[in-house]
Amino acid sequence: MKKKNKGRQAEQQGARSGNSGSGQPMSIAAALEFAIRHHQSGNLQAAESIYRQILQLDPDNPEALHLLGVSAYQQQRHETAATLIGQALARKPTFADAHSNLGNVLREMGRLDEAEKSFRKAISANPKFTMAHYNLGNVLLSRKKFKEAAESFERAIAGNPRLAEAYINRGISLKELGRLKEAEVSYRKALSLQPDLAIVHFNLGNVLLETGCPEETAACYQRALELAPDYTEARLNLGAVFRDLGRIEESASCYKQALADVPDNTEVLVNYGAVLRDSGKAQEAEACYRRALQLSPDAALAHFNLGNALRDQGRLDEAVASFERALTLCPDSPAMYNNLGNTLRDLGRVEESLQVYRKALEQDAENVQALVNLGNGLKEMGRLEEALSSYEKALLLQPEMPEAHYNLGTVYQDQCRMAEAVACFRTTLELKPDHAVAHSNLLMNLQYDTAVTPEELLEESLAWERLQLAGTPVMPPSGTTIDPDRRLRIGYVSGDLRRHPVGYFLEGVLACHDRKCFEVYCYANQSFGDDLTDRLRENADQWREIFGRRDDSVAGLIREDAIDILIDLSGHTARNRLLVFGRKPAPLQATWAGYVGTTGLSAIDYLISDPRETPEGTDHWYVESVMRLPDCYVCYSPPEYAPPVNTLPARRNGFITFGCFNNLAKINRPVMDLWIRLLQKLPDTRLLLATKALADPTISKQFRQSFDDGGVSERVALSGPLPHPELLARYGEIDIALDPFPYSGGLTTLEGLWMGVPALTLGGDRFASRHSLSHLTAAGLPEFIV
Repeated sequence: MKKKNKGRQAEQQGARSGNSGSGQPMSIAAALEFAIRHHQSGNLQAAESIYRQILQLDPDNPEALHLLGVSAYQQQRHETAATLIGQALARKPTFADAHSNLGNVLREMGRLDEAEKSFRKAISANPKFTMAHYNLGNVLLSRKKFKEAAESFERAIAGNPRLAEAYINRGISLKELGRLKEAEVSYRKALSLQPDLAIVHFNLGNVLLETGCPEETAACYQRALELAPDYTEARLNLGAVFRDLGRIEESASCYKQALADVPDNTEVLVNYGAVLRDSGKAQEAEACYRRALQLSPDAALAHFNLGNALRDQGRLDEAVASFERALTLCPDSPAMYNNLGNTLRDLGRVEESLQVYRKALEQDAENVQALVNLGNGLKEMGRLEEALSSYEKALLLQPEMPEAHYNLGTVYQDQCRMAEAVACFRTTLELKPDHAVAHSNLLMNLQYDTAVTPEELLEESLAWERLQLAGTPVMPPSGTTIDPDRRLRIGYVSGDLRRHPVGYFLEGVLACHDRKCFEVYCYANQSFGDDLTDRLRENADQWREIFGRRDDSVAGLIREDAIDILIDLSGHTARNRLLVFGRKPAPLQATWAGYVGTTGLSAIDYLISDPRETPEGTDHWYVESVMRLPDCYVCYSPPEYAPPVNTLPARRNGFITFGCFNNLAKINRPVMDLWIRLLQKLPDTRLLLATKALADPTISKQFRQSFDDGGVSERVALSGPLPHPELLARYGEIDIALDPFPYSGGLTTLEGLWMGVPALTLGGDRFASRHSLSHLTAAGLPEFIV
């Protein structure tokens, strides 16, 4: 028995001290050191065995409890780890390492409040505990306490200036605080310590993007991808930066590679679709969005972008459905409301569009795009003062918004405030020199100004090409040889293939084309049509809808159609496609009927005119070669509902009635003054003005005041817009039409002649001022030309 007891005592001593492997017992301190070596080498099982042996001999040993807890933490046994480290701290409350490691465990368990307290206790026990400061910063960062987090990382850096991770996370905190330059410095310091960290290059790129350095941003993302080729987020961001830089092919390549890595990623599909749309590949973009929606049927952004792609293709009703679906999923997006409203307006559903824009403004009362769009809808409905107010609100919020200045100019134009309109268009071009629509409107408005010379008109037209077509590639010759036995293909491009002067001029031409010699293509840049559109379509061999399609896409379509002669019917009027003509998609291009002067485009070969619109000796005012038809340069097709010619009103009334149904913008101050003097000289005469703009009470009042000032107001009748049949019938009340200057009546003069009413005109020095001169000469009425 005695011998046996001695053996037990020896066994206990060996356990208390540990064993070196040589059979010699160790002290608890030596055993702990031995266990730590196992622990550090990754042999956790052996380390834990020794920790437990120590605890059998010394159950209150805080180091063994702590390290056994750390081992459990490393094996993801978090509850066990928290219990063991907690027991160590119960025995040694000032144990800084244990407080810090308990904080790590609690953070992993999502118990951030407790983790923060643990790290603060560690720092209280050891104020120079660098990793405790670092870990506290991480918890504070997770809890979005960015300022405190940054301060904790700074203390960690003070303790260890080579701790790259502290610089990284300090950079994250500073970026969240908007301190971008300091964040950049922090990331760059991290990279000086560890240059091959892909995440830091990525984060630095994000900061540089926000500080307006897109090229450097791209370089950072590219370096991140060199270090981590499967870094999908970096590839996505690089694609977005390339897109912003206009490097569309490189952007598409990024997204294409990202799709190869993650083919079923909705975000990648949506972004790739956006780049395809930028490239004019709306159908391919549509396919991307539809695939994204197969994967994520409730992805609002995919529905929204699908709507944009459908709108690009002119499929407006489908686009509306997509936008509406997007809004059911994301009802607080002003951008979605804006695009829905714009599409409804394109469809002629203007009243509905106003409601949609107002919903956008309910979400964001200071959304300048919604304010501008609301103004556009109000303007289309003739509510000009309300439109003006909407644009002015937008400009108060964003004084340098080009679209707001541009649209404000269009309201001034409709209100006959032409000088203010011109000023707005010039401001738009100062802010956005490549705003082609504003530049075209500027040219149109200059045509109304008596003070503008032909030289100035030519100079501004040349500036349009210089600014709007800068960098636009001209398509190479098609290389196809013309077969003398095949029909020539003529393409007509217009946004006015409907009840519009261009539509009336074109109808007879299409009907009379010799189909044995010519094949007619029409390219309609309009969102909806009417009965005249239907008749024009019937007289075309091919009809292409191009509204909303990109210029390069339309040019490609025309080239695919192998058009031989392409005719522009718009010039610088609304919905023109001069940016398509600038690409030279057809070997021979001409402009006709839709404009009142040179387009300024060297890519347009001919301007079709007549000897009276462009007399010999005026060719130098035109960039195009002037092709003069032998008589009048247009053919008028009267509508079937035109009433018969009435008896002369003067015979019924006993006095002469003058009249003008032209666009009110043509009736400038010099025109008004002349007409007032005419009425003063002929006291028994009357004047009838009928035009859309006079429906606006403000405009009507201004005109009425001018006639009041001239003492002739009681003999002047002002009328707003009328349905076209009623307007034609009102010619039965007029004896002689008065033609404005310097912008003469075109279709209006022809309609008057058809209804038996000649126009009294002044022949001017430019194309716009000689329409009526040409028409009256062709009609055999030169005596009405002053």
